[in-house]
Amino acid sequence: MKTTASRTLLAFGLSALWMMSCASGDDDDAKTPFQPPVTGGSGGYDAGDGGVSANGGGDASAGSGGTATGGTGGSDAGEEAGPPACATEYKRCDHEFTYPAGSETSVELRGSFKADGWDSGVALTKNGTTWSATVPVPYDFQVTYKYVVDGTTWVIDPNNANTVPDGQGGQKSVLAPQSCAWWSCASDPAPGDCPESTRACDFKFVYPYGGESSVTLKGSFDSWGVGVPMTQDGTVWSAVVDDLGWGTSVQYKFVINGTEWVKDPNNPAEISDGFGGFNSLISSVTCEWWSCEGTVNPDAFDWRDAVLYFVFTDRFHNGNLSNDGGPTGSGVLPAADYQGGDFAGITAKINEGYFTELGVNTLWISPPMDNTSSAGVGVGGDTHMYSGYHGYWIADAEKTEERFGTMTELEAMVEAAHAKDIRVLFDYPMNHVHEDSPVYAQHPDWFFQPPCICGAGCDWDGAEGKRCWFTEYLPDFNFGNTDARDWSVSNALWWVAQTGIDGFRLDAVKHIEDQWLLDLRSRLKNEVESVTQEKFYLVGETFTGDRNTIGYYVKPSMLDGQFEFPLRNKLVSTLLTRAEPLGGLDADLGTYETFYGSGSIMSTFVGNHDVPRPIHFAEDAPISTNAWYDGKDRAWDNKPGLPSGTSAFERLANAFTVLFTIQGVPLIYYGDEIGLPGAGDPDNRRFMQWSGTSQGQNLLRDHIKKLGKIRADHAPLRRGTRAKVHLTDDVYAYKMSYGGEDVFVAVNRSDSPQQASGLPSGALTELLSGSTVSGPSVTVPARSSMILVP
Repeated sequence: MKTTASRTLLAFGLSALWMMSCASGDDDDAKTPFQPPVTGGSGGYDAGDGGVSANGGGDASAGSGGTATGGTGGSDAGEEAGPPACATEYKRCDHEFTYPAGSETSVELRGSFKADGWDSGVALTKNGTTWSATVPVPYDFQVTYKYVVDGTTWVIDPNNANTVPDGQGGQKSVLAPQSCAWWSCASDPAPGDCPESTRACDFKFVYPYGGESSVTLKGSFDSWGVGVPMTQDGTVWSAVVDDLGWGTSVQYKFVINGTEWVKDPNNPAEISDGFGGFNSLISSVTCEWWSCEGTVNPDAFDWRDAVLYFVFTDRFHNGNLSNDGGPTGSGVLPAADYQGGDFAGITAKINEGYFTELGVNTLWISPPMDNTSSAGVGVGGDTHMYSGYHGYWIADAEKTEERFGTMTELEAMVEAAHAKDIRVLFDYPMNHVHEDSPVYAQHPDWFFQPPCICGAGCDWDGAEGKRCWFTEYLPDFNFGNTDARDWSVSNALWWVAQTGIDGFRLDAVKHIEDQWLLDLRSRLKNEVESVTQEKFYLVGETFTGDRNTIGYYVKPSMLDGQFEFPLRNKLVSTLLTRAEPLGGLDADLGTYETFYGSGSIMSTFVGNHDVPRPIHFAEDAPISTNAWYDGKDRAWDNKPGLPSGTSAFERLANAFTVLFTIQGVPLIYYGDEIGLPGAGDPDNRRFMQWSGTSQGQNLLRDHIKKLGKIRADHAPLRRGTRAKVHLTDDVYAYKMSYGGEDVFVAVNRSDSPQQASGLPSGALTELLSGSTVSGPSVTVPARSSMILVP
């Protein structure tokens, strides 16, 4: 967490920058030098490929390195002097690699033991029945390797059973991190232990030589600009692109002899180029030797471990009656008006431990900024009148909303959260302001003129979607205007400085110009993260089922992640409405897990403030079998009530089981932990129920409390890879694996008990109930789930 000193320095620096409205300078932080293995489109075998599908540096369990044994480095152990002094990343431990001798004439070691170890190896020496070489390997750093026999044949270590995929359809051997009492000190450091979100790779592309006079690499890495000329070296052309963000996707082609554009013949992954052809695709850049961008705090929070709770401030808890104010008037009905929730109410629930009991460690707070006191008619034909209770009609962007509380109360809320080890995100609506805003009155030229209303003159998507006004009283920023963009980004950083928050939820991302996001990320890195030494999390909202649109913004230069609407809809249609078999969920999870790249930190959810409450999709007779149903037809009349019995709550509990046992940041929308009822907006924003909960509501809340603890206790549920072990239309079981630990999850959506097989034999602990069951097959009760460990 931020220290008081770092937060004070941050506030001082950013407040000054906000007042001066000046842009940040370049990032002068030194980067760890490295040279990565050959990756992407190798003309021959490339054991060091970490780019297309394998991270050779990361996730394998300990291996022995065959018959190799740790040796000594540095000074002789018999000397009184100790080993030389150097930082850990410069330390090297001597390690002996061995290979059984046969009829071969040469054996060479290649691997990640040094920056260029996949290109330039170490020759082994034959002594009797063994080839061997003693090599200095980085201290406490996992190494992958292969042997090149007789100059052409690449093989794994026959004496080391520990392997990982090599990215070429085979395997490579893994040497577990080594430590030693005596070490040598290298002149170049090994990669630092920094979060994946801060890593960058120098990535090598190769193209097989075939008599061409020139080859140029072009791609998305420089927005399809001038590209990089490639150099011929024997049988391949090669070029290195520097500083590609870990986990980012890259599209590329080769331009042959200046005119002919071709795909990578050695990379089958492709994506439409928009012109009837295809670009080659690296879906997730990784490497075994990386640089760490900026200053890194080894104790920094890893956002993969977050559990997010969306607090809709006005509807959560009233902690200060004195700021409630009166009705807005102008025909605004209570459901669309302020109801009294405030910062003091959130603080009270933080201090009571409510969020901690749920396993929540991150809060998303609806926009805290001052909103207009005027009423406005609804959007899209909705003739009801609304107030700005939701927070998205900003008036004065430098003040808090008085009905929510003062800046002092907001700061106290953030401090209370940090004291409980809870991080805080603010919802920041950057697309527009209300027409009552001073910035609109002072700078009308900063907004798209004349107004073109989304869906009524302008399209919601594409270029028009970036300039259209949501409605006639919400002027849309033109962030192509540098002054407008600088003002807005500086305002966002001002809120960071004032409150010490840890991230933003960014509203309506697809409706703004890319440069706003690029500027925000750059300035956060230079002005905030350099001080706090913590990752400032940016998660966006792009309301669409198109993963290509969602994923466009998920990259180190823009967003860390977005809310995963496609998976939300699949959870609804398979586990809640039961409109399609569970095979659809398994298939969609496979897409979700790989689509955005390993560096992404998406947020998974089943309910939010823009869709009907999920409890109604889970009823015996669902409110709709269409997962995209918006519930607006029941937002004011014929409102749904709380379901009776427990069946709907059990189905929703199953959906939360999946959310809490897969990668991504699971979101709880306030009230969903008790199945709060509600149709479309504003009915899905009823005031939080704090007493008188039913049996079904208590069942669901208790289930989520258990999930929060189980997720925190078992890293595979936050960071692991998933493998299907059992699948029928009604039962789904999968294994999550990470760091040598396996956790099994079985979900039964049927209204009767069902068998789940494919589990380990022997005794298994069921973590939700604490009971012991026997594998390899278990009986999962109706509408229930089990989380099992051997």
